[in-house]
Amino acid sequence: MKICKTCKKEKPETEFYHYRKTCKSCYNSAKNNYRKNIYKNKPWLRTFENIRKRCTYKKHPYFWRGVELHLTEAEIKFLWERDKADTLKKPSIDRIDGNKNYTLDNCRFINLTQNLKRKKTYLWHTY
Repeated sequence: MKICKTCKKEKPETEFYHYRKTCKSCYNSAKNNYRKNIYKNKPWLRTFENIRKRCTYKKHPYFWRGVELHLTEAEIKFLWERDKADTLKKPSIDRIDGNKNYTLDNCRFINLTQNLKRKKTYLWHTY
């Protein structure tokens, strides 16, 4: 049995990561709160991280289609401010030409509902 440094509760050692003094639940909630605060101050960062994952994760279709990320975090922030994404209900990044990479001249922020409709029509016309 071990005592968590954060919640001060005595828990079995299986509830702890072997190198931490806080239990798994306290550690995970602190990590999630940290991420939420970052995304609150930099909402475009979540978009940047999601694009990066899409383009580098080997099981994602974008990886196999050769879609690459050619944007920096500063350029995503520029797009966010240019397109006034904070005023959109659910901002979503859109590649104007779906066959090209994520570049500054090929990306824009639009509402998620518009983006989903656009993708449906795009897929419909490609077959």
